Parts: sequence; structure tokens; C-alpha cells
Amino acid sequence: MPTGVTVAQNGRIFINFPRWGDPVPFTVAEIIDGKPVAYPDAEINKLDKARVAETFVSVQSVVVDPRNRLWALDTGSIELEPVIPKGPKLVGIDLATNKIFKTITFPPDVVHLTSYLNDIRFDLRKGRVSFPLFFVFQARGLKPPVLAHAES
Repeated sequence: MPTGVTVAQNGRIFINFPRWGDPVPFTVAEIIDGKPVAYPDAEINKLDKARVAETFVSVQSVVVDPRNRLWALDTGSIELEPVIPKGPKLVGIDLATNKIFKTITFPPDVVHLTSYLNDIRFDLRKGRVSFPLFFVFQARGLKPPVLAHAES
């Protein structure tokens, strides 16, 4: 079941499918000719428990920021189970090149085993333009929103 959709400045549409139980071949997709296609490629969308820091586990939210970059918020949790260490992350993808330019992993002291990352928002008005401010909201767990700067 898709939980998020975002539209780039040029009209490209992106959607995400968390791994909650329904078998999904990918967790982030671009809608092309009316059909979802793994984005940025099929390889990063393959669930690989040995490489959770480099691949998508279960993306809950996709957002295009004001600079026209796609950010994917990966819960690091399969079927709402405890998070897999190194799985929770925020992945930035350059929409001009379709390449990952930034991966921010969240350590256990930020995202607990029972946390569930839910949503993300960006504020490019704060601080230096090269360091966007972002907020990550957790739907489960007692941690307050994560507030951080992302270089790039």
C-alpha cells in the first residue's frame, strides 16, 4: 500500500510503498506512463538485510525539497518490527542525475529499536543555504523530532 507521493517541479511523480506485509518489488518508485518503476533503480530497492545502510529497507515517506531533490525516509523496519541497525536513514537523490548524493543514517541513540520514522520536512530558510535544516517525525517511540542540518 503506498503511503507517500510527491511531485517534482517538472511534474515527475514519486511514490513509496513501505514493506508492511504486502510483497513489494520496490519501496520507492517513479510513475512513468502511469506505472510505478523502481527509483532510482531496482538494485537499491532490493531488500538486502546484509546491506541495509546502502539499500532501502522500507521507505515511509518521499519528499521533493525546494531545491528539487528527492528525499526518501527509510524506517529501517520491515512489517513494523523493531528497526534493523543501520537501516533507519534519510536518502537524498539528485533528480537531475537520478543519483544518490547524500545518505544520513540515524544511530540507535536517535532512532530506538521501537521507533518508526514517519515524515520529514525541510526548511531552507534557516542557516546557510548549503546546509538545509530538516525535521524527522517519529510515529512510534518517545523521541522528539530529529532536527539536523544536511550538508549539500
